[in-house]
Amino acid sequence: MSIPTPPVDSRIPNLPVNGPMRFANMSENLNALLVVVRTSRKCAGRVGSVVSTSTCHWTNGARIDLLPISQACRDSGAILIVDATQSLGVMPLSVDVLRPDFLVAASYKWMLGPYGCGLLYVAEHWRNSRPLEESWLARSNAEDFTSLANYSDEYLPGARRFDVGEKGSRTVLPAAIAALEQLKTWGIANIAESLAAINAELIGSLEQLGFTLSAAAQRCPHLFGARLPERYAGNLVAELKARHLYISQRGNSLRFAPHLHITENDLRRLTGALRDLVGAR
Repeated sequence: MSIPTPPVDSRIPNLPVNGPMRFANMSENLNALLVVVRTSRKCAGRVGSVVSTSTCHWTNGARIDLLPISQACRDSGAILIVDATQSLGVMPLSVDVLRPDFLVAASYKWMLGPYGCGLLYVAEHWRNSRPLEESWLARSNAEDFTSLANYSDEYLPGARRFDVGEKGSRTVLPAAIAALEQLKTWGIANIAESLAAINAELIGSLEQLGFTLSAAAQRCPHLFGARLPERYAGNLVAELKARHLYISQRGNSLRFAPHLHITENDLRRLTGALRDLVGAR
């Protein structure tokens, strides 16, 4: 497929990786939160805008209020693309309420699925668009192997035309389906509530030790970042790893992202190690 590449002006906000985000009104700070792409359409003499945003900040779990952003996009005619990888599967999200044009998510994070699989939601008004990949599996007669030689120009209905080629992987799809069924059994709201309780216990201990955290209203239930106290000069990630406790660091923030397998004993081991290594104020 030959697609001309139009001129693009990509505006990437400089978000504070090492600390909590402070925005008074996110709907009025789109340029400070999102990647805004302006594409010149010379043939029509117009400029089209695409707003691409995550559901939360990947380094510290700072929540991004998508509803006013979605409304602002509709008011301005901008296309809204949401990357829900950092929260889909652990935070309730309704595409009927949010109304994105496109929503994508990797399977291997909170969806508990395998590598090599992702999910894509396409709003109904985009479902007649031409896909980037022209897979024969996306054609209307793909399931009838006796008629494959009768080439079809018609795509499968709905968003199936956007499926990746060779999607029927026997090593990927069964695991992805099992993960989705498990998430449905647990219930997304139940998962969010359980992880929020785990993180609340962690946050209480971290605040006592002098860590800096985002305000509660800005945090997601499943993921948060905590900046180390200035007095601490060691390598906390490595010291915790030596005790078989594993967390990640993004910039100056430690990222805590537990799931349902975390037990009370795990929490006691972690908070005890933090007290030993960092010390109370």
